Amino acid sequence: MKTIHFILLLDVSSVLSVVISGPLIWGDWVEDPSKRQNLDIYLMYVDYPKVYIGEEYWRSLQIIRRTPQGYAFQTRSGPFSTLKNYHLVANNRTVTKIHLDEIGNYYATTCEIVGNALIAYGADLTTGVVQLVVKKEVLPSNPNLMTVTMNHVKSKFPVIYYFYRNGRFE
Repeated sequence: MKTIHFILLLDVSSVLSVVISGPLIWGDWVEDPSKRQNLDIYLMYVDYPKVYIGEEYWRSLQIIRRTPQGYAFQTRSGPFSTLKNYHLVANNRTVTKIHLDEIGNYYATTCEIVGNALIAYGADLTTGVVQLVVKKEVLPSNPNLMTVTMNHVKSKFPVIYYFYRNGRFE
């Protein structure tokens, strides 16, 4: 009887480690737009309407929840505070179709967990060529700060955003 309980305990422990493991990105996040880097360069490269270049008055919001299959995202961003909802599975195989508002087209997006980060790869729907790589990282040493780095493959200029858990700017 003790052996059965021991095995059961190991099984529960294994399940919990899978649920708890992965980056600490779930939660409610608010961007500090004053710390945003290289957005103007990216917007010029993708031919975004020039009236918004140099404007940093908007603040991005992200609500990220763990699900049994991956991560559910609800985001508001851009000058129109556009709402987006999507779900990513961190197996680097499951494809989610994501649209980047006025900035770009739809992307066939996959993602994986690497260390403390969730890394998403946005590929062109017709060619399958990766055009965007987005890394969302929360370090255990600073669990209230999420750094989001968006690399636009062609422009080679990373856009960097800083998000704070529950809007607590530090």
